[in-house]
Amino acid sequence: ISLKSKHQQTITPIMKLFTAAAVMLAFATDAAVSAQTIADIVVASPDHTVLEAAVLAAPSAVLNLLSDTSMSLTLFAPDDSAFGALIGAVGEDYVNALLTPEWGNHLVCVLASHVLDGAVPSSAITGPLIATSLYGTDLSLDNVEGAITVDGNPVTAADIMASNGIIHSISGLPILPSCVTRSIVDIGSADASFSTLVSLVVAAGLADALTTTLPITLLAPTNEAFGDLPAPVLEYLAGNVTALTEVLLYHVLPGNKFFDAAPNPGTFETLLEGKTVEIEVGIDGITEINGASDMTSLDILASNGVIQVIDAVLIPPGFTVPAVPSAPVAAPIAAPVAAPTMPVGGGKKGMSESKSVSKKSKKSSGKRHSRRGLRQ
Repeated sequence: ISLKSKHQQTITPIMKLFTAAAVMLAFATDAAVSAQTIADIVVASPDHTVLEAAVLAAPSAVLNLLSDTSMSLTLFAPDDSAFGALIGAVGEDYVNALLTPEWGNHLVCVLASHVLDGAVPSSAITGPLIATSLYGTDLSLDNVEGAITVDGNPVTAADIMASNGIIHSISGLPILPSCVTRSIVDIGSADASFSTLVSLVVAAGLADALTTTLPITLLAPTNEAFGDLPAPVLEYLAGNVTALTEVLLYHVLPGNKFFDAAPNPGTFETLLEGKTVEIEVGIDGITEINGASDMTSLDILASNGVIQVIDAVLIPPGFTVPAVPSAPVAAPIAAPVAAPTMPVGGGKKGMSESKSVSKKSKKSSGKRHSRRGLRQ
């Protein structure tokens, strides 16, 4: 486990020894409870019925992890009152949607953000600490005169021992990572490499739609991709809202579409009526769109869907553009535009939270591509 004080002081070996002794004492004095796994305790708890439903609805990796007796884990377990507060903030429909298979990756993101690698008893939380969850989310732990909090949410029952770790029950709200608090527009606005895309989305009047419509998948061209367009084409789009809207809607797919761990090639409808895109995996392993654009970063989770980063702007079939010079001219890049305010707070991580990135060379063009691995 990665635990640091807010002054960047790591837990000392003496503290670790004390922590280990406390865990051993708790196991010894509560053998009946410790015979159960974390999953067993959650399923049996009358105060954690929504958490139980979430664990059982998530991809099987979550239940397997919490049932694995070879692991040593800490679970911050939101009780039913915490989920009730979440429903009051974002609505029952959104919470129920997270329990469906289409939102499985988002649910893994949420649940894994409540789990630490290593058993951390309450006695180890002596003041402000930063702990990194299994999903990579940084959690703020604190202890003020014996009152322990996690991201400001109170621990109401501490040190519930399990055979594979410790449970601390929390109220207030569940831990909310960026995958459920930051929209597609929020994430794009926070990354300077998408400033041109965001400015065009705002110019077309689509910012609200790409913030609230769900679920959707955005095929997101970078500034470099827009820079590869001939300047007159970009100027034409910027000055023609109808044409710009058509091109942007051609980059949006209905539903959550994932292409990293299990590529799903085929023909996909877009939000531009009657227009589709062809997505396939090339012999080099790169996911390609219409044979003209590559996905360079995959499966970035947002509160209303997924972002797939692409390296070329897609032009709808039959779309007429003005005559242009044969050589492309770099287009000016607009400044980032502030995103609309989301109804739920608590997100800490940027785009890097959703997937880890590795580089891969494409022999046919010499381009560098990054692919993201699922944290499950």
